[in-house]
Amino acid sequence: MPRKTIFILLAGMALLGTGCDRDIKSDRTDLAEASPGDSLMYYMGQFHAHKFFDLTVGDTTLRSLENRKRYLEGIKAGLKAVKGEENAYNIGVRMGVRMADITSKLEEDYGLELDRDILYNSIAEALSADHDIDTHKSQSNFYAVLHNIKANRQNVLMQSATEELAKQAKTRKMRKISDILYGIKTSRSTGRAIHAGDSIAVEMKFKGPDLEDLGMPSPETVTVGEDGGAPVMTLALSTMKEAESAVFATSAASLLGEEAGLIRLKPDDIVYMHITVGKILKSASGNETPEETISDKYFDGI
Repeated sequence: MPRKTIFILLAGMALLGTGCDRDIKSDRTDLAEASPGDSLMYYMGQFHAHKFFDLTVGDTTLRSLENRKRYLEGIKAGLKAVKGEENAYNIGVRMGVRMADITSKLEEDYGLELDRDILYNSIAEALSADHDIDTHKSQSNFYAVLHNIKANRQNVLMQSATEELAKQAKTRKMRKISDILYGIKTSRSTGRAIHAGDSIAVEMKFKGPDLEDLGMPSPETVTVGEDGGAPVMTLALSTMKEAESAVFATSAASLLGEEAGLIRLKPDDIVYMHITVGKILKSASGNETPEETISDKYFDGI
């Protein structure tokens, strides 16, 4: 059987399904003549090309030719950074890359602009002494500062969310229920009022700031104020009656807390809740409640 020669571009262009891109240069690898070590390196390269394209599923901009080139430049820099048997240097290189990633993440998460020189000088200061630092004290101070940064960041985001919420609610002619909740009823009824502790049949749809469906599942029944629901949801449901529909606006932080990021929402993004209430299946007291008429005080007269 004739030997086959296999060619590869280090960027893993075959994964694109479009053939080779002439703007990315690579040397030819003849696996038929390759040593075990060369074969090992070849397949490692294939694997890491695949890992890069795997990242593009979450960020399609990475798939551009320019970003593929930049990835290769980063790979080359990393390969050259490690130096033979210089163990301490190599540990430093790896630690430096980790700290660069952590620093960038802190900047992104908390809106900071961090000075890398201070980071380096702090390490140098500690290493200039012949004894180890008090790691417990250092970590305690680090987390105390981080806690304050997070609290301040949260306050800024919530203020921003409150202002944006009020602005959008005014545009959509919604009325204020609280600083973090606005609403408008789209279908009224004279049914019984909903109270905390009631088990009710509901239908909910959640939409993002651009009114796109967020794909969040809708429960068929909820117990108001229970089931791990957010307080803002309890407040919204408590303004409604049986057989009513309403649209509410709140912030992602108020509704979802830290889980907002899981569906790619920023804490100050607005979430619109389209809610239809059916029957009260079980009242807070465990019995059917008599019909009652209540004012729409929560909606400022709507």
